[in-house]
Amino acid sequence: MMEFLGLTHCVPSNRPKNTMNDVFISYAHIDNETIEEDQKGWITQLHRILQVRLAQLMGAEPRIWRDQKLSGSDLYDQTIVEQFLDSKILVSVLSPRYVNSEWCARELDEFCTNAEQTDGLKVDDKSRVFKVVKTPVEVSEMPPRIRELYDKLLGFEFYETEPESGRVIEYNEVFGAEAKQRYFEKVYDLAHSVYEVLKTMKLGSGPQPVPTNVGVSKTIYLAEVSSDLYSERDQLRRDLIERGHKVLPEFSLPPLGPQVEEAMQKALPDCDLSIHLVGQRYGMIPEESDYSMAELQNRIAASFDKEDFERLIWLPKGGDPQDDKQKAFVNRLVESPDAHRGAEVIVDTLENFKELVVEKLTPKPEPPKEDPASANDAPATAPSEGSANRIYLICDQGDEEAIEPLEDYLYDKGFEVSLPDFEGDEAEVSEVHRQNLVDCDSVIVFYGSARNSWVDIKLRELMKATGYGRSGPIEHTAVFVAPPYDRRKERYRSQSATVIQQGEQFASTPALEEFVGKLKSNG
Repeated sequence: MMEFLGLTHCVPSNRPKNTMNDVFISYAHIDNETIEEDQKGWITQLHRILQVRLAQLMGAEPRIWRDQKLSGSDLYDQTIVEQFLDSKILVSVLSPRYVNSEWCARELDEFCTNAEQTDGLKVDDKSRVFKVVKTPVEVSEMPPRIRELYDKLLGFEFYETEPESGRVIEYNEVFGAEAKQRYFEKVYDLAHSVYEVLKTMKLGSGPQPVPTNVGVSKTIYLAEVSSDLYSERDQLRRDLIERGHKVLPEFSLPPLGPQVEEAMQKALPDCDLSIHLVGQRYGMIPEESDYSMAELQNRIAASFDKEDFERLIWLPKGGDPQDDKQKAFVNRLVESPDAHRGAEVIVDTLENFKELVVEKLTPKPEPPKEDPASANDAPATAPSEGSANRIYLICDQGDEEAIEPLEDYLYDKGFEVSLPDFEGDEAEVSEVHRQNLVDCDSVIVFYGSARNSWVDIKLRELMKATGYGRSGPIEHTAVFVAPPYDRRKERYRSQSATVIQQGEQFASTPALEEFVGKLKSNG
């Protein structure tokens, strides 16, 4: 029998696994107190949103348990002990009160000890304990056992620190819309990570289903960033994971420079790509290092030698460095061969950069096998029979309904209309898009709910069409500008495409008729 804080560990429960809780939320009751009576507590909100999001991911209601009856005395009975021992995952909500609570520490310790003695504390190298940081706590203030466990966990930080004042702002709707939005994003991140562990535990050690993304899933090293890019890194990490990719590091990097290098040397051999987001601040300098965490990681990745390993470095468009150290770092990235060795440096918006990352990670289609007997007699790609007057109508998924009047109009004019595929996996969607670019005679990009940067990306993709097997460039391209309108959309212009403004409701316009007339005359 092992003792912790003078308490004896409980005997593991014999409850069947199919009746176990999916998640046990461990927290200090004071962290659920509200300033105003009509507000919902922070923990109550976390529980509710996690329940909803997990249900959406699982397709079934998850079993999430937390103590809702006890007062701030933190006293509990054997019932609570049984609940956290009979749980697959523990979500530990870190706060100053939590680390000073004997009973919260016991929950954490009992769960970990029981997990180690039964199914293991890790599932496919993923911990069954999730650290939710509500309010930051100095490491020196943590009991040794909690510190030991937390050092190995990737935390979900529900706060940010103002760089000038050092003031901590928790993600809570009482602090405004932005803080509320960040709160929801973090809960969604937590839910997705919890779901992955639950899914793996459900599969167990029996026969595994064949993954649908074989050959698609990649392992990416997403470098840690300075505080001004926490949100951007979270967004990118979220997108990559939802696309089926594995993102490293899965745990927070250690605070010592040599330990950072050791951790990266272990991680990089498994990676296909490293991504480095470089912001306006130089950021934290690890102990025993002369460089910030961002620069140190870039230096280590630049010296890593592996075939087919790629690096992407992103600098925000229009984001000037705010201090001299960061100016010097950015200059080295741009000018020094050692700093950007093996890397592509991209200065652009984050959305455009994310599109580039997706393109990098999407498998390129194999070129069609050519019949040697006919190689000298046929063009590289001949248009298929019946493909004349085929228009590829490109739209964002949010505009599937909005394009229907234009689609019907083009069909009534005698054109075959191809549309993007939004239903398949990433590889299938990309393959349909490429094939449409090869087969079409002309392209119309529908500029509705999507952003201006999305339109620019789609127009740039048209120039790559010959690389997908097309025998010649796409001669006729238009951007069809539709509601909702703003000043930028009303002023939209392009040197590479005909611009057609719709108006508030769809109707044939002289510009549309002229464009269609050109297509017919060339068809």
